[in-house]
Amino acid sequence: MRIPNVPTYLVKGLNSRYYFRIIVPADVRNALGGQREYRRALKTTDFRKALPMAWRAAAECHRLFERCRMGYDPLKESLFNTQLLIKRKTLSDGTVLEEFSFDDPDVEKDLKRLDAYEKQQATKNLQFPKHSVREPVDRRQNGYSSVTLSELVEKYTAERISRKAWTENTKTENVSAFAKLVSIVGDRSIDAITREDATRLLTLLQKMPSKRGGTLSANVINKKIGMLSSLYIYAIDNHLTEYNPFKSLQITVDDRPEDAQDAYTLDELRALFNPGYFKIDRARPSRFWIPILMALTGCRPGELAQLEVDDIFDIDGISCLHINDLMQRKSRNAIRTIPISVELTRLGFLRFVDQRRQELESDKKLKDKRLFRELSPNRPKKAGAVSSWWNETHHKHCQVVRTSLITRGRVTKKRHVSLYSLRHFVQTKFRAEGIAETISAEIVGHDKGETTGYKTYAKGGQLKPLVEAIKVLDYEDALANVPVWP
Repeated sequence: MRIPNVPTYLVKGLNSRYYFRIIVPADVRNALGGQREYRRALKTTDFRKALPMAWRAAAECHRLFERCRMGYDPLKESLFNTQLLIKRKTLSDGTVLEEFSFDDPDVEKDLKRLDAYEKQQATKNLQFPKHSVREPVDRRQNGYSSVTLSELVEKYTAERISRKAWTENTKTENVSAFAKLVSIVGDRSIDAITREDATRLLTLLQKMPSKRGGTLSANVINKKIGMLSSLYIYAIDNHLTEYNPFKSLQITVDDRPEDAQDAYTLDELRALFNPGYFKIDRARPSRFWIPILMALTGCRPGELAQLEVDDIFDIDGISCLHINDLMQRKSRNAIRTIPISVELTRLGFLRFVDQRRQELESDKKLKDKRLFRELSPNRPKKAGAVSSWWNETHHKHCQVVRTSLITRGRVTKKRHVSLYSLRHFVQTKFRAEGIAETISAEIVGHDKGETTGYKTYAKGGQLKPLVEAIKVLDYEDALANVPVWP
């Protein structure tokens, strides 16, 4: 039964549900596999909802028809094969109904592609997957940009590296996200990627298993989608395309940023630094010093893992460690000089540094100046080995629960602690003791603001505010029984 006074592409079935219907023009039927018409179930009995849905579907089809008239062959393009799906049903009155949708229901197939890519990445053989995608000979003539996804990634990556905007680790993370997209939709023109493709990838990421169990977190998914959106922003800025299918696609995260990781309690710190479990390992000194340094400087573990003997020096009689621009770091704000506390000196850190210097002087063949030579310099996360040991093995031995639920009034939230919680303890302590935000930011490597006097501390007189601030890092008896480095 046809609805009066509406375009011919909206019909109503016997079940009172609306269907989208459009006649395929005779001049493009051969290009579309001989189909005479397309129908799509709109899955609604509400005319006010069905009409705009039908109009949008009609607009998509008319764009497809026009491209077919220009020589575009959708049957050779995975965009058509995966997104324009045709199903035939026979109604009770004998009418053959052809429904089509722009969604690919074969999620398992997509997950297998992603799994294959993950295995390829694990072998360090990172390449863009190719699968049954053939573009028209003249893409610009057929309404497509001449730039494919892999070509865009190559241009974008080269530009970011030339501007020194990316570290090697950042490059790996971004290329990984780009390759995930290519593994699903194929290496086709950047204009051929639709919002449906982007949503499809988002759905798959939400179903992908995490290495630590469960599925990927919202923050991880948003980071990957953000990388893809940045890729298209670059393409738009360089007049390679006009549309960003990943814009505003991120998942809403309710938790505040500071809730992602929690600071340790003093009881947890007493357990973790219990000398019965926290011992000196001369073969792996990083397991001893990186947690201690984090607790007494607030540094990131990856920064500490890259320290060399020359990064420890005196300024006007004040012993300091220097996070510098030769390191892989989070941002420019991470470059800073931090005074070494009395407690660090008591535990023997400067003695450990002197031992490393003597080893370099006595063995001229030894070229590795890092303090923690047992850590792999090629690992993307420089302190990954220490984090894994601390978060999994050490927590288990010390019986410190990493994830738990806490209730405050009517609100219940997840509490999560890890090696990074030592850094959060430092920040929490600074806030509790009323340390100025500019001083705290200088120590932990956050944005220091626009006040020139607080942007950089590099001389002895200017280091005094930092020395005083670090004195508030009082762990009571939590570090009292930690063994002293011999």
